[in-house]
Amino acid sequence: MAAAAPAAGMAGTASAAARPTETPRDNGTAAPAIVDTAPAHSPVALQPRDWASLIERADLRGPVGQLARNAALVAVDGDVLRLALASEHYNVLAPAMVTQLQDKLAAAAGRPLRCHFEQARGSLDTPAEQLARSRSARQQQAEEDMERDPFVQAAMREFGARIVPNSVRPGDTTH
Repeated sequence: MAAAAPAAGMAGTASAAARPTETPRDNGTAAPAIVDTAPAHSPVALQPRDWASLIERADLRGPVGQLARNAALVAVDGDVLRLALASEHYNVLAPAMVTQLQDKLAAAAGRPLRCHFEQARGSLDTPAEQLARSRSARQQQAEEDMERDPFVQAAMREFGARIVPNSVRPGDTTH
């Protein structure tokens, strides 16, 4: 079994690859040991369809989260995320916001990332729009379920009850 000799002065330094370091043996000689210096998160392959899950993985909140949720990932060119943004959201494109967005996305993706924003042409399918459609569908389903409920139908028939518009709320599906 061949052992690689450690590089002089390398003990205690980190790099992208694992490097041998000296580990003392009981007999006083040194044997190489492998130190894992891999990043905390394995690099993630990114596709436009993964945009919403990357936002969640990055735990984006507040204005930075709103910026991300109102953008659509058009393409991934190496480490550059091409993001389309509707003109009404361009007012939040402050350099500090973009830097914070890039830093959080890079940490979640396990690799450096840069964001390039471009003005949207046509309609976008952003995570914010997907969420709005989902909420609307859940609301509509809740209202239909209420109208079909036998107890509600009996109350309407026997007591003249009515469902107050916009009073029905969908149940919480997160618990």
